[in-house]
Amino acid sequence: MKKVLVAALALSAVSAFADTQSNSGFYVGGGISNTNNDWNSVTFKPVELFGGYKLNPFVGGEIRVGGSGGTDKISNFESVYYRTESANSVGKTYLLVGYTHLDLETTGGNFNFNGFSYGAGVGFIINDQFNLNLEYKVLADGKGTYYKDKFTSFDDKKMMLNSVSATVDYRF
Repeated sequence: MKKVLVAALALSAVSAFADTQSNSGFYVGGGISNTNNDWNSVTFKPVELFGGYKLNPFVGGEIRVGGSGGTDKISNFESVYYRTESANSVGKTYLLVGYTHLDLETTGGNFNFNGFSYGAGVGFIINDQFNLNLEYKVLADGKGTYYKDKFTSFDDKKMMLNSVSATVDYRF
């Protein structure tokens, strides 16, 4: 995981010196993820929507919301990210660092997480407004609360949710 983030940072730094086309402004998008946890073999498929604003190529903010269905599901998640991005005429690389609130429902109980979240991605320019993005994200990394039932809870339960996503965004 650390190797992925180091590689993304290196690509971001290299492309920053290329023909940068990172315009400031608003963007919106959405996509689907394949999310795995570190305590059993359940895979979640959350859908997410996001929106953000880029002040310049290196300073931007983003809000994401999403969830999945099924017996074992991510009921909802909300994330706020700092986003740095560099681009050239072919594509872009970006890093995400932020905070996530997540509620997870499983047959074995429910989990609640509030904490650190981070990721890295690469985007491919479709045209002046649309981008196709592929990203790796650690949606939850830290301790949360596990609710075995309505009356029993355990604090400080280690949680790690890794996510690989495909998204599309529209730049205004």
